[in-house]
Amino acid sequence: MRNLQEDNITEAVLQTMEGTEDPRLKEIMTSLVKHMHAFAREVGLQQDEWMRGIQYLYDAGKISTPERNEFILTSDILGLSSLVDMIKGRGVTSGTEYSALGPFFVGGAPEVPLKGNLAGGDPGTEVVLTGRVLNEQSEPVEGARLDFWQTQSNGLYDVQETHEGAVPNLRCHQFTGADGRYGVRTVKPVSYTVPDDGPAGEILRATSRTAWRPAHYHIWINADGYLPLVTELFPGDDDWIDRDAVFAVRDSLRVDFDETADAEEASAYGVTAPYQKVEYDFVLVAN
Repeated sequence: MRNLQEDNITEAVLQTMEGTEDPRLKEIMTSLVKHMHAFAREVGLQQDEWMRGIQYLYDAGKISTPERNEFILTSDILGLSSLVDMIKGRGVTSGTEYSALGPFFVGGAPEVPLKGNLAGGDPGTEVVLTGRVLNEQSEPVEGARLDFWQTQSNGLYDVQETHEGAVPNLRCHQFTGADGRYGVRTVKPVSYTVPDDGPAGEILRATSRTAWRPAHYHIWINADGYLPLVTELFPGDDDWIDRDAVFAVRDSLRVDFDETADAEEASAYGVTAPYQKVEYDFVLVAN
């Protein structure tokens, strides 16, 4: 590898990876090196700019915690997370569309029964969120696990709360029965800004972009024999529905909140009539 120059350094790096045993890893790393080198040549990348990028990675790692992943947030605001979702959905015409996982998923959320309470004591507008988990033949999927999480009415996820006495809130999981039905009592989600106190926020400000996300519910569904589904549901009339900072809105995931006065259902879910209701069926794709 003597006499390396701009016109031959890319090939020299690629040659060092010829012995990679994993063919997929070799494909990804080869393409990554080619594109990174091409990018640097295209923009004429200078050393101080390169160092600024290195510092960004350092800062993103430093601010990340088990509850907040700045690298996922960076991927989100650059549209990469949504692009990966779209690639994953290639050829899938009958399943529910994927949407962003986001940086605030936390495993180990408590289990609640059908018609259980996701909202805890949050003072927001009461909502019954219900529907079914189906397969591509519109048959119910029994035993599907649904993880739900959302912001509180103050626009923060529970893990963003730093005050003394903060507790896990507005996240839970539930399993479907033989009829494929799920249902939780919750509150109407609110619009909020993605965390902009770190490196991702610097990108947004430097590029004159908004940090706002439309209100949404996060749902992650897993069931034996089916591809996992990570998705979101959005109030269709949200002010930020067309300006999502992480490019995650899909028309098929926009929902209506219908005012409902069903006294029997209200009693079963522990809400006061009239209340808001969202009914949405998720469709899983067999693996």
